[in-house]
Amino acid sequence: MIEIRPDQMEIFEERSRASFVRRAAAYLREAHEAALSAIDEPALEALIHRQSAVAQGYGLSSELAVMQFIEIGLAFGEDFHGARKYPRAEEILGSRRDGAAKIRELLQAAERGFEP
Repeated sequence: MIEIRPDQMEIFEERSRASFVRRAAAYLREAHEAALSAIDEPALEALIHRQSAVAQGYGLSSELAVMQFIEIGLAFGEDFHGARKYPRAEEILGSRRDGAAKIRELLQAAERGFEP
């Protein structure tokens, strides 16, 4: 059986993250051109890194779920999940549901502007 050493796994994960950031940045630039027109590439990549870490902290692990979390952040503010501005978002993300259920409910709530 092939065994992957921790240092090899770290390199693989780093490359995977870098690939995601590049693809996410390209998608976001195209899908949200006006909203991101004043943000340069390093700032966008930093935003993606920050929001990805936050999303993963809430149990959102798929690339699609992380991307959707980032897009909600673009629409409602990067700190939408914890600024007490949108208690419904905090409630959903703080729940014990799995990541897939959280992002589904979060998207539905975002479509309603996080109104109760």
